[in-house]
Amino acid sequence: MSTKLVLMIEDSEHDREIYGRLLWYNNFDVICALDAEQGYWMAREARPDLILLDLGLPSGDGLDLCGRLRQEPAMAEIPVLVLSARPRVDYGRRAWEVGCACYLEKPIRPSDVLAEVERLIGPSTPPPRRAARPADFGAVPRAGGRGSLDVRPRRPPRRPGADAGPPATPPAAATLAAPPPAAPPPVAPPPAAPPPAATTPPAATPPAAIPPAATPPGPP
Repeated sequence: MSTKLVLMIEDSEHDREIYGRLLWYNNFDVICALDAEQGYWMAREARPDLILLDLGLPSGDGLDLCGRLRQEPAMAEIPVLVLSARPRVDYGRRAWEVGCACYLEKPIRPSDVLAEVERLIGPSTPPPRRAARPADFGAVPRAGGRGSLDVRPRRPPRRPGADAGPPATPPAAATLAAPPPAAPPPVAPPPAAPPPAATTPPAATPPAAIPPAATPPGPP
C-alpha cells in the first residue's frame, strides 16, 4: 500500500471539514478545490488517485467538469466519486454517462463515504513524515511532496498591521577580523669576535760572556 491522494471538489466548508478530516484521519492525503475551474486545474496538476466531486459548484456543474476531465488522457482513468445532495434518481444516469465511478447522495454517513473510497482505490498508508492535523481544509500550494498541492491549514489573510510585531532585525553579517601582523623573527646576535691568537714571547737573549779578569803583571 501507499499514501493515496484524494482531490475533494466541494464548495461547502461544512462538508469539506467532515469528509476531509475523515479521509485525513484514515491516512489519505487530501487537497480541496472550491469550484469547478479550480478543481479542473488542481486535478491536472496534482494527478490524484480519486476525485470526490460535488455537483452544485459556483463556477460550473460537477458533471460537466467530469466530462471535461475524461477528455484529458492523463486523467481519464482517475475514478470520480460523486457526493451530492442532488437526487440520484435524477442525476445518476447522466453521471454514469460522463464516466463517474460511483454516486453517493447526501446526507450519508461518513463511514459509508470512506468505505466507498477504499473500495475504489484501496486503503492508504500514512507518509513517513505526517503533517500536523490541519485546522481547516482548503486549496493551498505546498512545497515539495507529491504533485504541487497539499492539505494545510487555510489561514485568513492577515490585515495590515494586525498582530504585526516589529520587523525582525537581520543578523549582523559576520566579519572576519584581520589577524594581527606576525612578529618579526628575532635578530641573531653578531658572531663573537675570535679570541686573540696566542703569541710566543721572543726567546731571551743570553747575557754576553764576561771576559776573564786580566792577570796582574808579575813583579819586576
